[in-house]
Parts: sequence; structure tokens; C-alpha cells
Amino acid sequence: MSGRSIEHEELANIDCLAFCEQHSIAWLDVMARFNHNTSVYKTALSSFLSDLGRYQTQLQDKGSLSNSGLFKASMHTLKGVASSLGFYNIADTATSIEQRVKHGDDIRLIEECAVLREQIAYAEGCVPLLIELIEREFEQTLNEDTTAGHQLDACNLREELEVLLKEIQSNKMDSMNTLNRIKNELSQLSRDETYKLSTALNNLKFKEAQEIVTNLLVLGD
Repeated sequence: MSGRSIEHEELANIDCLAFCEQHSIAWLDVMARFNHNTSVYKTALSSFLSDLGRYQTQLQDKGSLSNSGLFKASMHTLKGVASSLGFYNIADTATSIEQRVKHGDDIRLIEECAVLREQIAYAEGCVPLLIELIEREFEQTLNEDTTAGHQLDACNLREELEVLLKEIQSNKMDSMNTLNRIKNELSQLSRDETYKLSTALNNLKFKEAQEIVTNLLVLGD
């Protein structure tokens, strides 16, 4: 995907699928993985975008490369996140780098780090445009997601939290919709825990999210 500039004007007459096909992003795989929940995917993309700069810094820092354990762990994380979001080229390169570090192949490691830097730079151009396309193409759905809040009494809030916990335990992407539906009432219970929960789900950290919901259920007793 490197070597091609990304122009904002190209969004004028294109949809998400066509854009992703042009830029080697696996839209159909992603939609199947996220149960066609574009709101959750958009949120995950925003989080991914904020992390890309950190990966660029690591790849350019010789000190990071010398710490093989941490660097390999970082590439392993990048591989998983990029793959889940449809950026298979980044995931493949991160996988290869992880193996180079493991086997001490320094020459190829330097070459592939350069490739990954280019791929990440390209993704940094693609992701904001894809987010904009999602907002445009699915604006009505997104608005419904964000305005679907309703007043819940303590009993109903607990029931919703129990539903949310089951969704999180099953790693279901629908959990973000459930959280959005009860976020206002949940914030009244604990604003800090609600923020932590939203952040955990945005980053697909389901184990951490499960612990937070369990804490919220205790707080609600």
C-alpha cells in the first residue's frame, strides 16, 4: 500500500467497501467480525490511529529494537490489532518482524522495520478518511446508537449490566452498543469506572472490561 498518496477528494463518490478495496483493507472480513457494527469499528479505528504514532516511534528508536522482549511483545500486539481491523499487510509484516527478533535475524529485521514504517504511515493517512466515510455512509445508524439512551431504574440498570457482562465474556462487539445505551445512567453510578469501561471496550480489552463491569455490579448493590 506504500507509494500512493491519499487524497481527501477521493471520498466524494466512493463508499466504504470501494475505499477499503482500493487501500487493501479487508472491509468484508471486518464487518463479519464486528457483526456489521460500524459504530464499534469506527471507535476501534480511532483507538488504532492514536496508537500508530507510538509504533512508529518504537520502529525508529534503536533502543526499542535492542530490547528484544518488549519489542517482540509490541509487534505481537500490533499484529493482533491490525488483523482484527482488516489491515492484514501490517499484521503480516509485524508477524514477520516478531519472528526475526525471535531468531536474531538482524539484517532482515532492519529491512522489514522500514517496510512496516511505510505501511503504518500509509495507514495513518487511510484511517481518518475511512472514519469519515463510515460517519457519512452510516450516519443514521450512528445517530440512533448515540441517541438511544433512556432512563433506567436501579433494577433495570443491573439487568442491563448483567447483559453487558455476558456479552463481554463472549467477546461480543455488541457490548459497545449496550454500553452506549446505558452510559448516562452508569455514569451516575461511577463516572470514573464508566470511562475506564468505555476505554477498555474501545481497545478490545474484554478481560479488563469484564472486571470493571463486575465492580460496577458490586457498586450497584
